[in-house]
Formats: sequence, C-alpha cells, structure tokens
Amino acid sequence: AGKQMIEKGERDAAAVRKEILRVLESSPGVRVNYVEVVNGLTLEEMPVLEGKVLLAAAVLVGKTRLIDNIDLEV
Repeated sequence: AGKQMIEKGERDAAAVRKEILRVLESSPGVRVNYVEVVNGLTLEEMPVLEGKVLLAAAVLVGKTRLIDNIDLEV
C-alpha cells in the first residue's frame, strides 16, 4: 500500500505510514510490531518524502515474526 502511494505521488510520510498501518491492522491474525517510513540513508524520520526512503515493518502472524523493508527512490 505504501509503495503504491509513493509511486502515485504521495509525499506525506505520516499519510503513507497511516495507510500501511490501516492495511496491516485490518488483516486477520496480524499484530503490528512497528511501521516506519524514514530516510533510507540516515534512518531518521522525515515529514516530506524525498531522496532515498525506507519503508520498514514488523508484524506477528501467530507466533511468527515477519519483517519487511522496501527501499525507494523519490
């Protein structure tokens, strides 16, 4: 969800994070550990997405912890 939003032009990091959370939290059996939308080089929060961006998430599905990171260039 987040990657598609960014590819369509969304640059508000909070909006992207909120949508990723919405999708994950609406999935049955999924518990969200974290969702971050940060600078891909410094890992610092950025209100407006530009340059290298990292989408990072960790969720629990049952007893299994799944981690995913997506690198994007904006």
